[in-house]
Amino acid sequence: MGMLQPSHGQYIRSGSQRIMQMVFQDPLSSLNPRLPVWRIITEPLWIAKRSSEQQRRALAEELAVQVGIRPEVSRPPASCVLRRAAATYRHCQSTLFAA
Repeated sequence: MGMLQPSHGQYIRSGSQRIMQMVFQDPLSSLNPRLPVWRIITEPLWIAKRSSEQQRRALAEELAVQVGIRPEVSRPPASCVLRRAAATYRHCQSTLFAA
């Protein structure tokens, strides 16, 4: 894994980031199936040791409310994805039949 050489301009790296990581195209395969959603959402804060577990969980719940997944923050990611897919499917079906 590496970076492509720019054809023009310059690349400026700042901050304390020391490693690169892959960007997965399939969102579900990039998530640890054993961790609850709140832990996945707050993983950067855990790595940086910036807050307590209680603070991270409260932040995850607040963010989950904003994006509409509030009840699922304690569950593994697969349950959230499946529930969201089922809701989308039902919405699409009702839209098709209403048209």
